[in-house]
Amino acid sequence: SVAADVISLAMSASTNTEVARLPTSKLLADEKTAKGLANHDRFMSLLNAFCLLLAANLSENVQERPDLSKILSEDDFLRCIAAADQVLWCMDSIMECIHTGQKLGQYSAELASAMYGTTCSMQQSLRICHMLLEQKSPAPFVIHLRTFVLVFCLTFPFSIIRRVPHPTAILPVQLMMSFCLLG
Repeated sequence: SVAADVISLAMSASTNTEVARLPTSKLLADEKTAKGLANHDRFMSLLNAFCLLLAANLSENVQERPDLSKILSEDDFLRCIAAADQVLWCMDSIMECIHTGQKLGQYSAELASAMYGTTCSMQQSLRICHMLLEQKSPAPFVIHLRTFVLVFCLTFPFSIIRRVPHPTAILPVQLMMSFCLLG
């Protein structure tokens, strides 16, 4: 889901910027357009840095950090290194780029709103990924749940004796139920 959100953001940003990059465009001389192109370039480099940082953050080898100095501008690189959480700093900077793009007229209000929503979706997906990686099920919970499911599977045939039309139907129903619950 994070990858789809990153692709969606990149495509949304690029759709509005490619027209101004055409060499025959008279808009290149415009200062506002130059700022918009610089904002777009920063946005794309931040998305790239976000992907690299996220991959390093979610991988088992936490010691290996990507070299962001080749991707980000010097100012962004220094701010990223100084941040307590680099992934969240990238997301915050991406939101800042969306806001700047909207102020420059690069993105319409509707497109900026959709891009903000996609960034929020990325944040939720990131939170879920971290939760799955870091949350451990307590051993007593696993043991009690396994015991409860096993007792249920052993007592289930006795609860359906009067509900099945023929006694031989109990075995397939029990096998299917046990397979569904126990795997």
